[in-house]
Amino acid sequence: MAQVPEEKVSSYGIVEATRFNQDICVLNNIVEKPKPGERKSRLAIVGRYIFTPEIFDAIRQTPEDNRHKEKLLTESICILAKKQVVYTYEIPYEDWYTVGDPVSQMITSIEFASKDPKLWPEIEKHLKEKIRKSN
Repeated sequence: MAQVPEEKVSSYGIVEATRFNQDICVLNNIVEKPKPGERKSRLAIVGRYIFTPEIFDAIRQTPEDNRHKEKLLTESICILAKKQVVYTYEIPYEDWYTVGDPVSQMITSIEFASKDPKLWPEIEKHLKEKIRKSN
């Protein structure tokens, strides 16, 4: 999980948790894409999980979400958290890349490409040319 800016809270599943230590929390609940005023934190799920085998029972117990017409993993995690302790680990927001929307996907791709000396020169050249043409 990562602490997201206030204006991004409604874009993510938000964790309600009890702080265990500086980086680790015990999960209490997950609110999927809360509306303003519906959230108790700004800790967003980052989409990386390590589960015990009990998650499969929790998934079987998870009802299909009417709005999405599918089972939501976040609901399964909440079911699991009622039966055993589920720990979360907080990473710095600056270290988190997301691909959940087209703009974020492009930014993430550019960030990773900029760290690759084989890819970056050509991509940088292309981006500079696009910026030059748009001005």
